[in-house]
Amino acid sequence: MTEFDVNMHDSEGTDDERDERQAQIYSDMLSACLEVGAEICPNFGFLGLIDRQSWYNGIGLEDADPLLFRSDYSPKPAFFAIREAFEKN
Repeated sequence: MTEFDVNMHDSEGTDDERDERQAQIYSDMLSACLEVGAEICPNFGFLGLIDRQSWYNGIGLEDADPLLFRSDYSPKPAFFAIREAFEKN
């Protein structure tokens, strides 16, 4: 899986609820990839690092916030969910 991100543009709820939903999606996808193994899922890459550098900004979706780090480089719950998924597998 290459260039993975979780677009939150149309997601409802508070910022905390959106962050937790995004973290769960990242965790579920990575866990599925790890479960099937490297032969089927040899790569799990991210489409950027910080939200302000997301390609969504270029198409008018500045609120997509799709990546693991906020624009100030602070980690979002998604970062910790990814780390936890690796630790479990």
